[in-house]
Amino acid sequence: MMTSVDFDTNFIRLKSNTDQELTAQYRGWTIYTQVIRGKIWVHWKNPRDPSLRYGCPITEEGMDATIKHVRFLIDTSILLENRVEGRDSSEGNSDGSVS
Repeated sequence: MMTSVDFDTNFIRLKSNTDQELTAQYRGWTIYTQVIRGKIWVHWKNPRDPSLRYGCPITEEGMDATIKHVRFLIDTSILLENRVEGRDSSEGNSDGSVS
């Protein structure tokens, strides 16, 4: 079961890291921040394929706008994955016969 998370209260400071490095969960995906070359980046990982990692720097609009954008991208990915799964299962069930 997937549930949404309030990022304002559920980002957790990672132990022994800087104040800018935080982590949270959203609909099963792991979202975390990381400082890269002096800029804060937001990264997110697909729970079905943890080797895939996406990221973007914090935009000029700030952390809230960036998190909203990341949520939108995760929601879109989930929607597309569900559509592909539905199409694959319906194609797999057809035996090619006409009734």
